Amino acid sequence: MKNLILVLLIAVSAFQIVAQPTENVLTPTQFENIKINNASLRQIWDSGGDVNQVKSLLGDNVTVTNQDPIPGALSRLFTYSDLELEFTNHIEATGNLGNFEITGPSVSITVNGRTVKIGDHILKLGGTQKNNDTDGGKSILFVPSNDETVCLYIDYNQSTGIITKIGYFVLT
Repeated sequence: MKNLILVLLIAVSAFQIVAQPTENVLTPTQFENIKINNASLRQIWDSGGDVNQVKSLLGDNVTVTNQDPIPGALSRLFTYSDLELEFTNHIEATGNLGNFEITGPSVSITVNGRTVKIGDHILKLGGTQKNNDTDGGKSILFVPSNDETVCLYIDYNQSTGIITKIGYFVLT
């Protein structure tokens, strides 16, 4: 009986290890210094979704959509040609970066001094841990060591190694 319990315990532990995503853990400072073009995540976070500040960081050629669900709250979408950012806060007029997605090659992302964009090969990122997505795809995940509720992801074609999507989200 003890052997059976031991075997079950080992099997469950092995399954949990396999089921966990493979992440590249960065220090908080490294994560804050991830850049979209030349703007760091810290600068973007600190903008609070203020239209003038976001424009000064990422450029004027943007469509801004205010989706204020509650008076005094914020839900603002910034749409550039190859980038969308969403700031939300259902309590205050200052927003938190909820997510972004890079959809084309005119926008780059820099992680630890390595810059990539859609269409680049993942080898440009150097030695990173790869993740097997639940849908069968492949991605590279970056999380800060102090907060695993935020994640930068880089999806790529597993056959070619070409980057197909780059994004960021906050688990709520």
